[in-house]
Amino acid sequence: GAALGIFVGDGWITKRENREAQAKLARLRDAPAQVLPAFLSSSPDAGLFHDSSISLHFRTGSSTVEAHYQAQLTALAAIAERLPTGAIEISGYADRNGDADANLRLSESRAASIRSFIESLGLDSEVITTAAYGESRPLHDTQSVETDFFDRRVIVRLVDTSQQLLTDSGKD
Repeated sequence: GAALGIFVGDGWITKRENREAQAKLARLRDAPAQVLPAFLSSSPDAGLFHDSSISLHFRTGSSTVEAHYQAQLTALAAIAERLPTGAIEISGYADRNGDADANLRLSESRAASIRSFIESLGLDSEVITTAAYGESRPLHDTQSVETDFFDRRVIVRLVDTSQQLLTDSGKD
């Protein structure tokens, strides 16, 4: 007799189910293309941008933002601008070569140059905070040419200020 089903993937379906699925696929394939609106809700999920960060590295003694980082910074600033509770934290660091006070000033200068670049994109300066740590927070215990490179950095983080406010108000 005639087969009642068809083996598809990992199981059997009836011929009627197969015909219905094929008809639905044909309708979808022939349907006109639609443009669907993309938007962020007024209270975005913090998970969407929690811990979004960029690590930028600098040449020895320099606070110049390298051109290859500009696209990443521009994208991060654009996201922060679209999020009603988005803000940017900039933390500057230096390697352990030279004078500690000079390294602290250099890390301040690095954070300031990143801040200036982001502000030049039109982001409100009130949502940007900076901190400088100089050589006080190296990434490795041992110092070498390679670890020095990674210590000459600025970390730019996208943060959700509503989470901070919720955390603060929850401590009544």
